[in-house]
Amino acid sequence: ETNFVFADETLFCGREAFFLRTRHFLFLPSRQFWFLHTRQFCFFRTRHFWFLRARHFWFVCKRQILFLQTRHFWFCARDSFGFCEGDSFDFCRRNSFGLCGRNSFGFCGRDTLDSFGFCEGDSFDFCRRNSFGFCERDTFDFCGQDTFGVFRRDTCSFLRTRHFLLLPSRHFWFLHTRQFWFLRTKQFWFLRARHFWFV
Repeated sequence: ETNFVFADETLFCGREAFFLRTRHFLFLPSRQFWFLHTRQFCFFRTRHFWFLRARHFWFVCKRQILFLQTRHFWFCARDSFGFCEGDSFDFCRRNSFGLCGRNSFGFCGRDTLDSFGFCEGDSFDFCRRNSFGFCERDTFDFCGQDTFGVFRRDTCSFLRTRHFLLLPSRHFWFLHTRQFWFLRTKQFWFLRARHFWFV
């Protein structure tokens, strides 16, 4: 029922779990989720959630929510709503409504307000100041800046700073820092650091 080989390559196989680790990657498939970690990227998937992170970007997809972040821009989309923030460019759109701000110019704002723009709609509010963007809707909130990003929804939330990434959910927790990785579900614990890993 169980096989375990301890060497440069490690394989663990049981009824409820399968585990494979080599020098170049770590692979953890399960009935509830998939987890793959290599030197170049990290991939995590459940029935309702996708997460992909590489050196220059990370990508989150959950049903009708799409989020992408690189060094130079943010993008968040849900249904007919989209939000994008770049180095000097912000854009917010919902259905046939669009808001655009660039450097010292903002729609629904004034130049004397130091590139500050604010727009209030039927079901959402948008506020931008320099490199800071904030969007509030009935079902979720989004806040993005150069050093951090926050996304909140009824079923999914995440927080990103320069030092760590946190993705809490009803079914799992995922935490990534420069020193270690931590993943927890209802039936599974996983912790990895530079010199050890624990399952």
